Amino acid sequence: MGTLEGAVPRRPTDAGNRDLEGIDDTVQRASTSGRSTPWALAFLQPGRPRAVAVLVVVLLAVGAIGPQFAGESDEGDDVGGPAAPDRPGADPEQVAEEPADLPADTTMVWSGAHLAEGYAEAVADDPRTGPTTVVRGEILGLVRTESAEGEVVHDPPNDWWYPVEVLALDPATYDEVAGRELVAGLDEDGALLSETSAEVRGLGPGALLVFADGSELRVADVVPDELVGAAEVAVRADGPLDVPTEKYLLVRPGDPDTLHEALVEHGGPDREPRLVPHGTTPVLRHAHSVLPAVERKARFGEFTMQDRPGRQIRPGSTWTRGHVVTESVPVIGRVTCHRELIERLRPAMQELRDRGAEGVISDYAGCWVPRTSGATGPLSSHAWGMAIDFNAQVNPYGAEPRQPDVLIEVMADHGFLWGGDWHTPDGMHFELAPGRDTSRPE
Repeated sequence: MGTLEGAVPRRPTDAGNRDLEGIDDTVQRASTSGRSTPWALAFLQPGRPRAVAVLVVVLLAVGAIGPQFAGESDEGDDVGGPAAPDRPGADPEQVAEEPADLPADTTMVWSGAHLAEGYAEAVADDPRTGPTTVVRGEILGLVRTESAEGEVVHDPPNDWWYPVEVLALDPATYDEVAGRELVAGLDEDGALLSETSAEVRGLGPGALLVFADGSELRVADVVPDELVGAAEVAVRADGPLDVPTEKYLLVRPGDPDTLHEALVEHGGPDREPRLVPHGTTPVLRHAHSVLPAVERKARFGEFTMQDRPGRQIRPGSTWTRGHVVTESVPVIGRVTCHRELIERLRPAMQELRDRGAEGVISDYAGCWVPRTSGATGPLSSHAWGMAIDFNAQVNPYGAEPRQPDVLIEVMADHGFLWGGDWHTPDGMHFELAPGRDTSRPE
């Protein structure tokens, strides 16, 4: 099929070539990003008849309503929420008794690709802060997995691996911040899987994880995503895996009135910290406004990969054949993207055409580009083909964005986050974000 009439010109792609995606400045004023009040509890809001509220409470108490919705995201995918009894490693009694989240007074602090040198120590020593813990993270190669019974689950060919986000937690400080024991009792060669990671991999407690450096870890437990920053694998910081990069801090207040002042004061002028209070985002973690790697995999699939020169990677052909397609869409013509992105992009472009606004796109600069976000960074969202770049010539990374309002509005209405609102603007970038609030911050 040829290019559609009126298709915009292509530019050499810069997709996926920025240092870090998801850097936003919605810190203290972020929305709940798609987490709305459960429908049953909505009856308990002010102004509802008391009889209805009482009836709903009674029904909830006897389990007559609600269980069928447990664990579903706003998009209907069972990729989060509290552990359900049929999930690997879930203890029904523990799930019922313990909150599946960090304490409500927790604040997450991050500042781009990594924390400024010395920042974590300065914050921890400040009397205005309470319990504090630093979380380190890296993308490491997973080369083999086995079930608790010793059956091989994943065994890619030589020189291929699964890129896995590993977060390293400090056994001396993390549990105090989390308000429960998670890390201190973990063996040095033990690991925790987030619930979504366990679902993606089909693994539970007792499973074996073998990494590219030869390290072998045993899964001790499967825990709610919120407790471990949606890590694919969470480990002790003093364990065998090398995870040196300080990604973010979790802090609880010593003096609530001066906590914000203390966290900003130690940031310095060169690396301003971003403060994200509990409840303003689904999971407290760095780059919190975009989907974590494990959610990307749950939604868009997981691939094995090999390194290529520079930032390029080579994803496995099985995943590519099953998820990446080249099709024509209105306004911009032929694109190569994840099939789910095209399903959202096509009506968005048709809406632009219907509104007589197709001229707002002057160039299309890439969608599926298998590469990392930086020289040593995580995989770009473009590696999944779940982001697309428009008008790159006038919206270079880090510059003041110059996108037409109608384009931003239409893309948001069809489920795309705009990178122009991030702390370091990426004005050309529109990223598909199922389950997230894609409206612009006020």
